[in-house]
Amino acid sequence: MYPSADTGVIDRFTVAFTSFSISSPSGSDTLTPSGYAQPVVLDSGTTWTYLPDELAQAIFNEVGAIFYPEDGITLCSCGIGTVDGTLSFGFAGADGPVIKVPISEMVYPLTYPNGTSFDLTPGTPICVFGIGPASALGDSPILFGDTLLRSAYVVYDLANFRIGLAPTDFNSTGSNIVPFASAGAQIPSATTVTNEFAVTQTAGSGNIAPTAAGTVGSGPVDATGTSAEFTGNAGPGFASATAAGKKNGAVAGPGPVAWEQFVLVGLTMGLMGMGGVMVWL
Repeated sequence: MYPSADTGVIDRFTVAFTSFSISSPSGSDTLTPSGYAQPVVLDSGTTWTYLPDELAQAIFNEVGAIFYPEDGITLCSCGIGTVDGTLSFGFAGADGPVIKVPISEMVYPLTYPNGTSFDLTPGTPICVFGIGPASALGDSPILFGDTLLRSAYVVYDLANFRIGLAPTDFNSTGSNIVPFASAGAQIPSATTVTNEFAVTQTAGSGNIAPTAAGTVGSGPVDATGTSAEFTGNAGPGFASATAAGKKNGAVAGPGPVAWEQFVLVGLTMGLMGMGGVMVWL
């Protein structure tokens, strides 16, 4: 865990986020450059996952999602949730853990209270996409919330200021609880990564540019990849990555909407299940 710039102490679950890739049946794109490193807070009290702005926009371009700053919400066609796609989040460098989140875990239906879907055009329902740009948080650190964390098994070691991460096994049929050997002992059955990153968490717009292992870790993301395609799943009014081009794929979608009229389907059930894959303090 890393200290906060404003306090100089470790007062948040801040870790080094060092890579991101997205895949679909047609291939995969790595959207972060070599040496990338950003401080992020693992925050189970936040619903969505907030990425640095350039990276978030690159993902929106890939899947055809649109962020609405006036509402603080990202919308997409529900069709992308049916794609066998994966978002891979890497931590602590090349030998660190990678948490793979099925894209279906990022897509939530919007319905009216009577249960009918909110359609952009007849037969084209709109969903909420569980990623937003960090600038939407205002004066806040970058937060990785429930849409990512429920795909991870997390151990918080407050004695040694370490966090253990591993992919969730949603289909497990057994249990193997391993206790700490003693107070202050290292996380049992865990491998310590070799890299230490000079990242400092600050409040701001998500455009943090830390230094990682002697190399500058900011740099633009690679928004020009063409392997991971979601063609045919974006739906009318939302961008098709191949048709519109990756860098400016998002096109005009629905206008401002009174969001209090809608219900997010599946979100509550998903978060209820998270207690089984998290170690709560």
